[in-house]
Amino acid sequence: MNFRTEIKPVSTDIRISHRSRVVMLGSCFSDNIGSRLRERMFHVEINPLGTVYNPASIAETVSLITSGRTVCENELFQHEGLWRHFLCHTSLARTEKSEAAGVINRSLDRVRKFIGSAEELVVIITLGTARVYERDGRVVSNCHKLPAAQFTRRLMDVDESAQAILGAIRAFGGVCRSVRVILTVSPIRHKECGLDGNSLSKAILRVACQKIVDACAGTLYFPAFEALVDDLRDYRFYQADMMHPSDVAADYVYSLFEESVMDQATRMLGQECLKITRRRNHRRLTDTLAAELFEQETTAMMKSLLAAHPELCDVSTINTEN
Repeated sequence: MNFRTEIKPVSTDIRISHRSRVVMLGSCFSDNIGSRLRERMFHVEINPLGTVYNPASIAETVSLITSGRTVCENELFQHEGLWRHFLCHTSLARTEKSEAAGVINRSLDRVRKFIGSAEELVVIITLGTARVYERDGRVVSNCHKLPAAQFTRRLMDVDESAQAILGAIRAFGGVCRSVRVILTVSPIRHKECGLDGNSLSKAILRVACQKIVDACAGTLYFPAFEALVDDLRDYRFYQADMMHPSDVAADYVYSLFEESVMDQATRMLGQECLKITRRRNHRRLTDTLAAELFEQETTAMMKSLLAAHPELCDVSTINTEN
């Protein structure tokens, strides 16, 4: 007997290779999958302005990226000694106003150059919740721990959610002639609205994804949510908070993702890359000759691999610090 309702790889003509340029936007589940792509030396940009959860915030982020405009200092506000922006994560906040604007604009410039270098762009959008926060009638991506009374929270409906993401897809199409889009719903629970509220929110997102796929060619729904909730469906596949997937679960979903959108040669090359990046990330605990030789061997392996496969992303040159 089969004691699992196992999710099968998705049948699609969307393909990701090491020549692709991949932009990941959305909930922290995007960070999980994006980090695994980066370890395998894919060209990937992950949430350049920080984690975003709802369709409206994702659409606002994409609008800012594709508009080419510069963030001005008068858009920032100060809270707890840091200058911040409502569309950006706290990691981009700084003590000096000019520095905060600079770090945001450098991040925007980096992702714009990344998109501009793409012959074919793959955008992966992970929707976390249909609940959106607004302040003075404008969508915010991050409340920055300001008093809740300053914000209005509401639930987006299916049509509004779908239209927001369709607008984002069109915006990407305006700056890159070939865009493929993969939509997912994050399996991470948002417990602040209750489990019943979380189920309602996820249902809205799932129906919205289907409307987008039906309306827009070159889009795919990837069942990350179903892989965890319907396939694995066991608390041993969650972290201690019982909300976030464990590393084992994320690895499982990534393997399903690989089988769905990568050919065998790409997957095998990714495994070769993974072995070297893990060697490179190995913590050096001592300054012994053996440790130094290990580093030299790793550097030589990396150079050899990059020479044989110039399409790979040289992870040693990546600088996400702004």
